[in-house]
Amino acid sequence: MADNRKKTSMSQVLADIKPYITKKFMAAPCIKEQDIQAICQILLPRYKNV
Repeated sequence: MADNRKKTSMSQVLADIKPYITKKFMAAPCIKEQDIQAICQILLPRYKNV
């Protein structure tokens, strides 16, 4: 089975997960725990170095 996933950069990963990143008041950007599964389903099939 051929591996069709490509290598990616951090900027591309951030662009893919940007809709899931939220910013809390006076805090660093974060991801809600319930969104982790969806993010994994987006990134793992696409990229081999994530």
